[in-house]
Amino acid sequence: MDQDTGGTGLSGSLRHFSATLLGAVETRLRLLATELEEGGLQALRLAGLGALALFFLGLGIVLATLLLVLAFWDTHRLVVVGALTGLFLGSGIVAALILRSALQSSRGPFPITLQELSRDREILVGQDKPNP
Repeated sequence: MDQDTGGTGLSGSLRHFSATLLGAVETRLRLLATELEEGGLQALRLAGLGALALFFLGLGIVLATLLLVLAFWDTHRLVVVGALTGLFLGSGIVAALILRSALQSSRGPFPITLQELSRDREILVGQDKPNP
């Protein structure tokens, strides 16, 4: 009698193991693809909203600066220009520091996929150890 014909024995175990391994890899790849898609859509949306906000804020700042300089043209135009320059430079420095802090505290890409792969590795390593 041949044990391999019924799907039992060594070849059946290898086929079952291969199918299980391929299923796990497929699941992780689908998870990665989902995270890539969600991240790309969110990044595109945020970039568009950020560009729109920066455009209108920049236009508003330029017009407000022009209004203040024209309002104080005859009396204190240099003081107004200097004060506004200091305000804009200070705001830019604060924004750059906040951005740097946010980038340093970022979790990195694909946190769920990496967590699942780490869990899989721990399970596989745990199976190699003999049970007490």
